[in-house]
Amino acid sequence: LERIRSLFRDDVPAMREMIATAVQDDERVRRTIREVFDNWGYVCDPHTAIAYAALDSVADADEPLAFLATAHPA
Repeated sequence: LERIRSLFRDDVPAMREMIATAVQDDERVRRTIREVFDNWGYVCDPHTAIAYAALDSVADADEPLAFLATAHPA
């Protein structure tokens, strides 16, 4: 989070314009882990699977996308 805040110079409106959030249930996480492994041979952890699955809800084929996976700060 500190790196993102630094990148955006703490400009919260700019962050909200560029960053999307998403929530995934356990079943979706399991499916995504399997899908990523089946397609690319990569075993992703649950946090990465959640972020990867979120791309489906915000994907725009005309723009490059990136996702950030992180554990809950608690």
